[in-house]
Amino acid sequence: MTARTTRATRITRAELEAELARYLSITGHRFATGQESPQMFSGLIDRVWHEKMQDPVAYAELCAAHAGEPVAHAPVTGSGPVNWIVDYERRFGTLPDAWFMGADGVVNEPLRREYHRTGTVTRAEWICSPRPTHLVERRGAARGPGPGASGAAA
Repeated sequence: MTARTTRATRITRAELEAELARYLSITGHRFATGQESPQMFSGLIDRVWHEKMQDPVAYAELCAAHAGEPVAHAPVTGSGPVNWIVDYERRFGTLPDAWFMGADGVVNEPLRREYHRTGTVTRAEWICSPRPTHLVERRGAARGPGPGASGAAA
């Protein structure tokens, strides 16, 4: 029987922030071209995303620099294939281990093996997704404040 998770090699804060910036860059491109939002399937990178949103000015600057527009963080639960890996690989190369880690830093080995074997991720799970801020604000105005209406953490 194989272990489902293992501890990964150490990943620095700077590497995690670089991955978030790359993710925001892909997000901005997908928004601009009318594609589906990219799924956030890394608990560890999502944790950094939540931390970055704690400083709204710095987060707005990060989004402007990498996505070209404000990016809201919306609670969107799902599972299945990840739709943006080819985009990532064209621009940045192979996905690093951080993408296969939970918020606790533990690697999902079956997911990582699938990616390294096939170049795809078909069985990921996520609890949030980026949304263009104007769509989240409009939905919030129509329904009133609620989860996801502010674009805050899921």
